[in-house]
Amino acid sequence: MSDMSEPPTPVEPPKRNKGGRPKGARNKRDRAAYDAIDKVRALILRDHNIPKWIAVMTPRDIMMHAMARAAAHGMWPLAADIAAKVAPYVHPRLSQVEMNVRDGVKDLTDEEIAAQVKDLEERSKIPDVAEDGTVGEATVVSVSSTDRTNPDGPIIDSEGRTLN
Repeated sequence: MSDMSEPPTPVEPPKRNKGGRPKGARNKRDRAAYDAIDKVRALILRDHNIPKWIAVMTPRDIMMHAMARAAAHGMWPLAADIAAKVAPYVHPRLSQVEMNVRDGVKDLTDEEIAAQVKDLEERSKIPDVAEDGTVGEATVVSVSSTDRTNPDGPIIDSEGRTLN
């Protein structure tokens, strides 16, 4: 007779392949629809002489481009309006911070408070920078007279002229 003190170890059944199309795979109808959409998009771009670089622009890119063109033409109210609309997509929002002020100041002497104020004043001083970009003996600012251009390339108007 066998020893019944140890229970038998359970044997897991082998995992079966369920078959079928994997999740996210497109069927023939989806593939045909996407191919048709791509063909129509290509025809529209060709018929309207839209360059490929415009076709791949995101709405954010288009708004930034329009803002730069408006600013280059001196239309500052329009540029400011576009900047306000595109700002949430470019700059993250600041989160609220809860501030807890400790009552440690009431335990300090007047001399300790004066020393802390003096230290903060020293650390907050902005050094005087000469016109050549030096502070004392050290160069802190590199001053150059090179032309400043748009790092994304020139802004070109509808007649093909460079705006910057």
